[in-house]
Amino acid sequence: MARVELAIYDLSMGLARSMSASILGPEHALDIIPHSGILVYGREYYFGGGIQNEDPMAFRRSHGNIQPVQTLMIGTTSKSRHEFDGWCRQNAQRFSALTYNLFNHNCNNFAHEALIHGLGMSTGVPQWVLDVPDKVRRSPMGSLIVPMLEGMQMSGASVDPFGGGGGNNMMDNNTTTNNNNGIGRQQERQNGSITSNAGSSSAGTDMGVNPWAHIPAASNTDTAANTVKNNSNNDNVSESHKNKKPKVKVVENKLMKVTKGNMKYCLSPYDGNGMGVAIDKLLAIVKNSSMSSTNEEIKQQQILSLQNLKQRWVIDKPATYELNDGMASTLRSLLDQRSPSIYSFIIARHVFRNVTNLNDKSIASNLRSCLSSCAKFLISATTDCSCNPAVRGIAWMAMNNAFAFPSFYDDLFAGDQQNQQQTLVDSAITLLTGARSDLKHCASLFLFNCCFYTIASTKKNRNRVGKMADFMVSLLCGVLEAIEEESCEQASVLYRILVPALLIESSSPFREICTELLVELGYIDIFKTLITKSNGQTITQQKINSIAQEIAAIIS
Repeated sequence: MARVELAIYDLSMGLARSMSASILGPEHALDIIPHSGILVYGREYYFGGGIQNEDPMAFRRSHGNIQPVQTLMIGTTSKSRHEFDGWCRQNAQRFSALTYNLFNHNCNNFAHEALIHGLGMSTGVPQWVLDVPDKVRRSPMGSLIVPMLEGMQMSGASVDPFGGGGGNNMMDNNTTTNNNNGIGRQQERQNGSITSNAGSSSAGTDMGVNPWAHIPAASNTDTAANTVKNNSNNDNVSESHKNKKPKVKVVENKLMKVTKGNMKYCLSPYDGNGMGVAIDKLLAIVKNSSMSSTNEEIKQQQILSLQNLKQRWVIDKPATYELNDGMASTLRSLLDQRSPSIYSFIIARHVFRNVTNLNDKSIASNLRSCLSSCAKFLISATTDCSCNPAVRGIAWMAMNNAFAFPSFYDDLFAGDQQNQQQTLVDSAITLLTGARSDLKHCASLFLFNCCFYTIASTKKNRNRVGKMADFMVSLLCGVLEAIEEESCEQASVLYRILVPALLIESSSPFREICTELLVELGYIDIFKTLITKSNGQTITQQKINSIAQEIAAIIS
């Protein structure tokens, strides 16, 4: 059995997010120009100048050090590499340099077919990726842009993003021989370059002129990778919310000093304009929803509650933010849907952070149900490859802001719900590697908050002695094993390293057992590596370096 993953890249290197709204219109804006590659058998298979495969790292280096914005675990296949290569050769004429079409027959279409038919997987490329061409077509400028790009192909300029091809071409059975019917390109690799010797006229050249792929990479690959994907539920996030990572209170002091009374939960701030946009979008969704006559009254109640929420929280700009029963129950019902809108999570995120009248038992009960719905959504999203990553990111931010009221988590993790804590931790850990940078960051913050909450809860209940719960061991090991990931932003590294820091701080109830665990599992090497890697000039790097040195000194 071979592990199968799907790597999704942004060919625009972040420019689609910043420029597409002005070109296509806000309602048709794109966050990325996606390219998909299949990771299997230690190779990366993709459609570029024909079906190609090469070492994943070599592929990324040869294309400007491009990095995936998302890597999805698809599953495992029983197909051997020989069988899959055979399928690729059988379909090489269908996926050749001549048949490539940016809108109808591209790298994402190949990856989808190869996953389903070549590898026998039950899941292919996410629908939001496959829908990008149609989104461009439906835009006000689509009637001008589509013919222009298609004309570039017909005139002899390929818009195949990787038409230069650096890997083995499956058309020629991994050799430089070629057939004589003009399909595919005979390639000779001399001194690292690729030249075309095709005798017949080709629809593409070796140096493609893809309008996005050859834009110089941003100086910070994390910035280019940190994009918000199109919503599979067709909920288009407003420009003011796209790609905004949660703003957190940065730790201002060195580790051991900070953990003595100054550390706080990491929460994102209130954004009145963003709240207003989210309410307007959600109102439009509710108004356009079709309901039976028996549910029409509920629909009208939801509309009225959302209108009241906007008036009180956005227009009136109050000194304190309060909910009434109608607002709280409406938010609960919207989050309890099978596929909640991203705007429901945006509202929940702000409500969790700012609501003040939790002395009202009915409102507190509704918000506890909202938190439970967020948790259930994120747990189910872990195994749902089609789930929009933008929605997941906002849901994790809502979960983080709910730590403003620790009692909510007391109920969420109490009694029969204890397994939910382990499952949520596991879900967050899966995002620490391979996911988009904004998801990594949100997951890192959640794990930090969860650790902080557990320590505070243990102290409150005076359970100062005893073993660490299994979920805490998983949390600690998960953040440490992912802490050296190369594409991880420094802000995320900081909150990951703060997890062991909190656990071995002098007042921690887990200090002794955690210290022993770090020693026994040989994690000292990770901190020594961090000391070397984080020896930089930025404030965050200096903090990471200082924390790593202190932890290493304690466990050495």
